[in-house]
Amino acid sequence: MRNEIEDSVDPPVEESMVLDSMGDTELEAPGGESETVAQVLERGGTETYGTTVELYESILGNLSEAYVGRKGYDDRGPNLEPKEHVSF
Repeated sequence: MRNEIEDSVDPPVEESMVLDSMGDTELEAPGGESETVAQVLERGGTETYGTTVELYESILGNLSEAYVGRKGYDDRGPNLEPKEHVSF
């Protein structure tokens, strides 16, 4: 996605120009669902992107829940799932 952004736009760039050049690009979620760059950016409300990094981060930050792996998963805290009691 980063390379496609860098190849498609020349910052600073207006959102309308991003939508013209890559708004129809499909982003596929792990579960098979997909949405377009236009649908994702519609949630953000940014009018101008100063850098390609800013545009990339805006896309990532506005993806729907379909792009989240295991919701609520935290590998840094205790596992809160109930465990079966094992007697030795």
